[in-house]
Amino acid sequence: MTVTSIDSRFRPDRFDALERSLTEIYPDISYYAATLFKTGTGEMLGFFSRWAGLSEEYSLDKGIELRRAVPVEPEKYSRLWEEQGWIVVNNDLGVLVFFGVGGNALMAEDIARKYFAVDLETHPVAPNGGVGYRHYDPKSREVTNRRLRPKQKKRILDRDGHQCKKCRKKQSDCPEIELQAHHIRPFAQGGLTIDENLITLCSECHQSLDPPFQRDLFFLPDGPYEKSHEQETAATHPGAAEKHRRRVASLLDDLAGRG
Repeated sequence: MTVTSIDSRFRPDRFDALERSLTEIYPDISYYAATLFKTGTGEMLGFFSRWAGLSEEYSLDKGIELRRAVPVEPEKYSRLWEEQGWIVVNNDLGVLVFFGVGGNALMAEDIARKYFAVDLETHPVAPNGGVGYRHYDPKSREVTNRRLRPKQKKRILDRDGHQCKKCRKKQSDCPEIELQAHHIRPFAQGGLTIDENLITLCSECHQSLDPPFQRDLFFLPDGPYEKSHEQETAATHPGAAEKHRRRVASLLDDLAGRG
C-alpha cells in the first residue's frame, strides 16, 4: 500500500500513472468499500453500509430497513482484503478497471458520488438470503412475484444437484420424489424470489416445515449461502491476490495497447 498526496492523483502520465493509482491511498480524501460480485442472474455492486433507521413505508416484520453507505478506514480494509486482492479507484479509468476485473475496491468519495450517487444514499434494503442485504425495489419482480420462472427453477435444481437439501434424497436415486424450489424466508414475510433465498426440497420435507421459516436452511452443507459465496470463498485461498493482480495487469496491458 502506498500513501501519497492528493495533488499527484490526476497527473496525466497515462497508463503508468493509472497503474500506480490502483494502489495509492490518499490521506486527505475519504474512501468507500465496494465489492462487485456475481450472482445467479448477473453481477451486483455493493457498498459497505450501516443501519440508518426504519421506514414507515415498509413493514418491519418483512425484514425491510434503511441503510446508508459510509466511508471506511482504508488501512483496515486493505488488511481485510489482503488475501483476496483489491484495487483503489481514484479516477475514471480506475472505474473501468474495477468493472473489468470485479472483486473489491476502495473507491474515492468523489468518484463514488460521480458514478454511484444513488447507491450511496439512504435506501430500503431487504435480507439477501442468509447474510447481507440488497436494494429493495417494491416494483421489482423478485418482490412482486412468488412464482419462479422456469429458467430460475431449473437453475436452482441444477445448483442443488437435483437433491432435497434437507433429507438428501436425489431424484436420480428416488425418481418418485417431487422436488420443489422453496422460499426459505417465506414470500409472505418479505422473502425475495432470488437464488440466495431459494432451496431445493422434496414435497414431503417442504410440507413438513414447522415453522415455515427455518433460518438454518440457509446454512446447510452445499446450501444457498455456501453456493452463493463460492466465488468469494475461492478468492480467499492462497494465491488469489496474485491472480487478481494478474487480471488487473492484463487489463492494463489491453488498455495500453488501445492507447
